[in-house]
Amino acid sequence: MRITTHKIMQAEANSLMEQLSDQVLDNFKLGFHDERENILMNKKPIALPQKERSYFLIKVDTIDYLLVGINLNPNKILNLSSYARITTKLNGKASICLKHLIGQELVPLCQSLGKEKIVSYAYTQRSTRVFEKLTELQINGVKDITLDGNTLSMTIERAK
Repeated sequence: MRITTHKIMQAEANSLMEQLSDQVLDNFKLGFHDERENILMNKKPIALPQKERSYFLIKVDTIDYLLVGINLNPNKILNLSSYARITTKLNGKASICLKHLIGQELVPLCQSLGKEKIVSYAYTQRSTRVFEKLTELQINGVKDITLDGNTLSMTIERAK
């Protein structure tokens, strides 16, 4: 299994969101609260502007598996604000995909911007289980990882 991460622009995120099948759309609505507002008004989901959200696509082999949105708050925290599986072809890979994204992309980003923590909130029991699995994994550049209720918090090691 090969996992790759790709930072994508708003137009590509829009394209991915527009192509979501009905089978994954409900999952998407649970993970992407801000973007789902258009869906609730019977419109297509729309990616937020880059100043509000940056998007990453995580692929497992050649399958577009997970779409992740992050918010670069002006403080010392990076908010992993949204994520959802965007395929029906695979299940159970979210925690390992998030581990890869965090270790390969988000930790270096945090270190370059002087951010000390990555936080996220689980809105569903399934997300909480993903976070529980994540706390058991060793992630490059993460000094400490805790799950307090539904809130995941990771302390980032300082850049060397």
